[in-house]
Amino acid sequence: MSQLREWCFDLAVVGADALDSVSGEFYSADLATAALSQAAQQRAEQTFAGIDSSKLDKRALSVAGRLQKNTTLFTDSGIEVATKRSLRNLGVDVVVAAKSNKRKNKDKR
Repeated sequence: MSQLREWCFDLAVVGADALDSVSGEFYSADLATAALSQAAQQRAEQTFAGIDSSKLDKRALSVAGRLQKNTTLFTDSGIEVATKRSLRNLGVDVVVAAKSNKRKNKDKR
């Protein structure tokens, strides 16, 4: 872990077990994962966070990082309008993934 603090990243890609949309803090239930996420985000120019909507507006054991101006959240269409607004007020870019029909069409074959 200490070596990671010596590196520089263009991009950190992180996940989370929970996200507080008011503070922008995201959480992990695992302390080692939280420490890794924190270190990567601190050394990165930009952060991408992939967090599904079922984990939004919740908390978990350990703070893994904070969504801020240099971060982009990728989530699904279950995100509430108020949550999206709150995150955008923090300067977070919010990208909502559209549902794909590829799997449905593939299953019909």
